[in-house]
Amino acid sequence: LLLLLLLLCVCSEINGGVSKPLSHSVSPKKSPWKTLHRYTQSNTTGRQGVSKKQLLLDWCKERTRDYKEVEVTNFSRSWSNGLAFCALVHSYLPRRIPYDTLDAKDKQRNFELAFSVAERHGTPRLLDVSDMVEMEQPEWMSVMTYISSLYNCLALGRH
Repeated sequence: LLLLLLLLCVCSEINGGVSKPLSHSVSPKKSPWKTLHRYTQSNTTGRQGVSKKQLLLDWCKERTRDYKEVEVTNFSRSWSNGLAFCALVHSYLPRRIPYDTLDAKDKQRNFELAFSVAERHGTPRLLDVSDMVEMEQPEWMSVMTYISSLYNCLALGRH
């Protein structure tokens, strides 16, 4: 399943030992990584040579920094109760997520809400709510792949 998710969403090739997305497999338009890199470069100085993973994580940190009970530091434990997903989606669609009513202990509701709202706005449901509820520490590559899809749909407006 993880391999399928990676093939569908990240689709990368090795070029001189550096992984980069295949722009024709993501979209015939610009690669979302180039846009993400430009976004980060315009908001942060001295970021030459930063990995794509770090750029995506920095985007998540910026979008969720003012949300209670959310501290994004990685692509695993930071996303384990669903609040970070809700905060990220809420930062683009505030009328769709009643963030102030959420409870960190209600993981099932948090994941279902974030994933269903994101799905209605074009992000494929790549993560399973019941799997996420059971995991104390989600698999970072799966979370990162899903967040890449969120970025593509929400930040870039590609549905």
